[in-house]
Amino acid sequence: MAIAVKKRWKNCWRFWHRLKSSIIMLFMIAFLRELTSEERNLPNASKE
Repeated sequence: MAIAVKKRWKNCWRFWHRLKSSIIMLFMIAFLRELTSEERNLPNASKE
């Protein structure tokens, strides 16, 4: 019985770990996109 609970907890932890890593990846992608858009806007601002 204890083994089954441990296995279930491990699967739950794995699911949360995957969810957390995917959220971090989404944040990183959004952050990088923000940086690249700022870099693209800088030359336009300097031209004006």
